[in-house]
Amino acid sequence: MQFPLDLFDATEAPATTRPDPLQARGDADGDTARRGAVFTRPEVVEFILDLIGYTPDLPLPQRRILEPSFGAGDFLLPIIGRLLAAWSRSPSPRPVEALGPALRAVEIHPATFAATRLRVIERLAAAGLDAPACRALADRWLVQADFLLAPPEGPFDFVAGNPPYVRQE
Repeated sequence: MQFPLDLFDATEAPATTRPDPLQARGDADGDTARRGAVFTRPEVVEFILDLIGYTPDLPLPQRRILEPSFGAGDFLLPIIGRLLAAWSRSPSPRPVEALGPALRAVEIHPATFAATRLRVIERLAAAGLDAPACRALADRWLVQADFLLAPPEGPFDFVAGNPPYVRQE
C-alpha cells in the first residue's frame, strides 16, 4: 500500500522550528517545549482523519469521536469542521442536541484548554451558530482534565489525536 503523504518528511516545517501557535496568539504561558507539546501539520491531520474514516459524507452527528489531548486544536478544529459539514446536509434546529453527543475532547493544560476553547467557540460562531449554542457545545465537548484519569463517557466510534512522536537525531 502506498500513501500519498510522507508522514515522516519534516523538511517543510521541522517541529523544532515551527512557531508555537498558542504562544504566537499570546494565549499560553510559552512552556510548550517543557511540557513536550508537539504540533501536527494540517496535511497529516487531514490524512489521519481520512484514514480512520471520519469523513463528512458520513452521518457524523450520529457517531462519536474522542480526541484525548486536544492541545492547540490541530485535530479538534478539523474534526469540528467535518462534523459541521456533515450536519449542514440536514441541520437540526437544535444544534446542541444534534451535535452535543458527537464529540469528547480532553486537555490537561489549563491555559491551552482556555485558549483552544475560545477558538472552538469562534469556529462555531463562524459557522452561523448563535452565542449560547457555541458556548453550550464547547462546554459539552471539552473537558479540562488528565485523559488517563477522566472517565471516557464512551463508547466511541473514532479516536483521533497526535500520533506518537519519537525524536530522531
